[in-house]
Amino acid sequence: YIKRDGNRWLFYCHHCGNRGSHLREGYIYRSHEIVIDAEATASSRGTATDLLRVLESNAHGLHDIDSWSSDAIKWWTKYGFTLTDALKFKTQYNTVDGRLWLKAGHNLWQGRGFNTKGMKYYTVGDITADTRQSGSTSSNTLVLVEDILSAYKIRLAGGNALALLGTHLKPHHHSLIAPYNKIVIMMDSDSAGRKAAVDIYKTLSITNKDVITVFEKEQPKEMSGGYRQKYLKYKQKYLELKALGF
Repeated sequence: YIKRDGNRWLFYCHHCGNRGSHLREGYIYRSHEIVIDAEATASSRGTATDLLRVLESNAHGLHDIDSWSSDAIKWWTKYGFTLTDALKFKTQYNTVDGRLWLKAGHNLWQGRGFNTKGMKYYTVGDITADTRQSGSTSSNTLVLVEDILSAYKIRLAGGNALALLGTHLKPHHHSLIAPYNKIVIMMDSDSAGRKAAVDIYKTLSITNKDVITVFEKEQPKEMSGGYRQKYLKYKQKYLELKALGF
């Protein structure tokens, strides 16, 4: 996907997640070989493939949180995550691009940027990867959330979550959902999230009767201090609504 935006071109590869911008006209688009600018990647001379290789090999190291930028620390900790959590989820901070890189799945990473002039999120890797986070091998309940941080929170609470990395179900999501008997949809609390929850419910309820949406003022990733209890409350609400025939 390529489009013109003023004096630059924006591009995005739906296969590998490679995205960015280029200021010169006439460049050649070659899958996995685009050299993108410093705002979009970990290195101004790197490609999406190079970046993915570096992340998967933990080349940045699982740094002590004190070595992160103040913006990265503030963003990570405001959701209640700790250094221990950063190690658990293999979170990496890259001093070259100033992004905090979140592992979304095998060969799939999201980089959270803190430069207001750049892209907030940059995704690199296999966008059809398994983005489930498992906090319980015995539970047959799966919680659908928008982002990877929310999936992390559900996992820490002892539940299983699938990060959609957006507000829409994609074809590969159905096979990831299939093993579970109960589906809880927990999108963000904004208007887009609520609309997405309804749309997803309509889609899944055709083939799965045990589907329900949960609307809360806080986003799943905003659960803090007692989020396990909040997760259990959501599960109880699910059971109560199912008992009423919803």
